[in-house]
Amino acid sequence: MIRTRHRAPAARAAVAALAVLLPLSACGSDTEEPQNASGTASPTSSASETPSPSPSADATATPTDAASEDTPSPSPASDPGTGSGEEPAAGQEGQEGVAPAPGAPTPTGGRYGRLLDAGELPGFGDDWAWSEFETVPRDRGPFTVCQRFSFSDIGATGVVVRRFDAAVPGADGDTAGQAVATFPDAKQARQALSVFESWAEDCQTSQSGIDAEVSRWTKVQVPDATAYWYAARINSSSPEEARTERVTVVQRGPRLAVVRTQLLGDEREYPAAQDPAALTATPTASKLGG
Repeated sequence: MIRTRHRAPAARAAVAALAVLLPLSACGSDTEEPQNASGTASPTSSASETPSPSPSADATATPTDAASEDTPSPSPASDPGTGSGEEPAAGQEGQEGVAPAPGAPTPTGGRYGRLLDAGELPGFGDDWAWSEFETVPRDRGPFTVCQRFSFSDIGATGVVVRRFDAAVPGADGDTAGQAVATFPDAKQARQALSVFESWAEDCQTSQSGIDAEVSRWTKVQVPDATAYWYAARINSSSPEEARTERVTVVQRGPRLAVVRTQLLGDEREYPAAQDPAALTATPTASKLGG
């Protein structure tokens, strides 16, 4: 059973500060640069005192990387202002990337180079493998189960997203994804990190409306970046449909990366430092650059 812990006051202060900055920082959207220790972790439990901002629509929004979204992978040249995939100057992000041509190769340069490749994403065993499903330059809304608003809603000026499917027998329905969001500066990216912490804690206290057991927000030591991870066991009336989502959140400079995996019926337990979500932090920080 994954238990919960008391909310960190600092996270709430950051949420309030971010709310003041949003009108100034949310003018761009949807293309990334342009937008879209050790032993087992031991959670503590308590009731949350102050809820996170309530979404204007559905508070129980689920991640948007479902396999039903069949958007093909984009080619860098198809995005306005990106040319061969190079990152545009700050403040020049477009509203949303243009849909790529069918069969276009997976983009790897420029802003797409900040995303993990399938071989760089840790799996769940020596024989585990991931395959890339799609890469898109847009923000489609909440990316994780506990996330309440889109990256653009919390001030990101650009987002790129890559999604993966498990490429091992018996892992049908197991998925992963990564989003890299760019903010106007490092301060606002740090505030966004605190917002993600508050969302995770809301999940722990059921304020999000999600029926899930959530582990504690655990820090990972990585060079030149700030990183945390947590796991959420999402309950279902059918045990076969219950799933575990592991989330890694890394902030480096003006960028925030969120990596999440979802496995059906998964009840694996790992020492905290060996959890795949913890192991994901280092390669993710490395790809974010300076």
